[in-house]
Amino acid sequence: STSWDQMFRQALVAAGTQHSRHVVHDVGEGTYTGQVFSDLFSDLVFLSNSCEGPNWTIQDLEELPVVEQIPILHRLDHSVHTVALWVESRARQLSNPWNMEQFFRVTQSDRTSRQELISD
Repeated sequence: STSWDQMFRQALVAAGTQHSRHVVHDVGEGTYTGQVFSDLFSDLVFLSNSCEGPNWTIQDLEELPVVEQIPILHRLDHSVHTVALWVESRARQLSNPWNMEQFFRVTQSDRTSRQELISD
């Protein structure tokens, strides 16, 4: 939970920095903020999967520590909605000056990497 708080703050600061007039630093195919959010999702998915243990497929449902997963899943849900709001806001900002390269980095690359992390 402490790591989520720190990573979530970093993602929000990165998102706020991208809304300024400073140059956007690209990471791979996506944006810097998208990479920070991807790291956040990766951490949350890892934590959620580690709650299930190595033999979760053969255990009874009653034995799974669902109580431990609830806070992690709540944070994951909150993070997904925050990213969706960031993508919508950033896409609107980028479409105004017709910055299509960055627009597609945010709406396609960042969004796709987030979906891949959650589906794994």
